[in-house]
Amino acid sequence: MLSLAIGTEYFLFGGAGVVTLLAFTGLILAPAIGVLIVYYWPQITETVPGL
Repeated sequence: MLSLAIGTEYFLFGGAGVVTLLAFTGLILAPAIGVLIVYYWPQITETVPGL
């Protein structure tokens, strides 16, 4: 019975960690990547002629 409770806690804290990483990626890293794309857009369009 005790091992089941410990396993449930691992799932809960693991899920909270996944949600935290997704929030960090969405709120902090995505705008930074967008700024980099805007900054390097001329070089990107030279490299990939179809854009």
